[in-house]
Amino acid sequence: EFLKLRGRNEANPARWAAILEDNFTLTLPVTDFRDMVHVGETKFAHEQVLTGVTEIMNDSNLCSAFLQGLGKGHNEITMVYNCDRKNFFMDNCTAMLEFTATTHGAVQQGAVAELTMKGNVRAKFSPASNKLISVVMTFDTGVIMSQVNYIMKAAEHDVDAAAAAAQVAASEADAILDSLQMPHIEPSSIPNKINVVPPSSGSITGSSVGEKEDFDEDKDGEDSNHEGATVRRVLRRKD
Repeated sequence: EFLKLRGRNEANPARWAAILEDNFTLTLPVTDFRDMVHVGETKFAHEQVLTGVTEIMNDSNLCSAFLQGLGKGHNEITMVYNCDRKNFFMDNCTAMLEFTATTHGAVQQGAVAELTMKGNVRAKFSPASNKLISVVMTFDTGVIMSQVNYIMKAAEHDVDAAAAAAQVAASEADAILDSLQMPHIEPSSIPNKINVVPPSSGSITGSSVGEKEDFDEDKDGEDSNHEGATVRRVLRRKD
């Protein structure tokens, strides 16, 4: 239960207090690949000791923050502890077990791989309350640091590759635009105003006179035809 609470970074102090004695201590290796609760005290030490629910929860928060840094998304990355019952030993109030811990959600958040580690736990229980008095965790921090470096370098490579691809795309776009050779029109060659010139009075008068002359000619022709017809009628009557 202790490993489950630590793996999911349990935020409820009551759950921790339900399984831990008041003076509970957690001993684990110095984890300089992430932030620690007691930074100055573990500078030249090979292990760190945390006491009480408050420090245990603080260390759990720091561990969770470290895990979130492995990915690029906003979903939570947790640590899942698997324990084989065949490797579990109990002697009175002391228990020994081996565990395999693997991150869950790191790949979904953009990491190239999940973080995995193996370790051992030695726990002591209170015979009166059956709560944990102390836990000693041992694991290889060098293996963790090696995996973290690999994940971080892969992430940097992805960023560089994306930047290079963007640069290539921009260059290709510039080349396409240059090949189009669009004509360039100078602003000075475009007139600001267009003047509309009305027809001249002379052309209007000439046109009207021409129409009038044509009308008069038509009228004269009609009159002469009418007179000719009248003369023919008179001559017929005389005959």
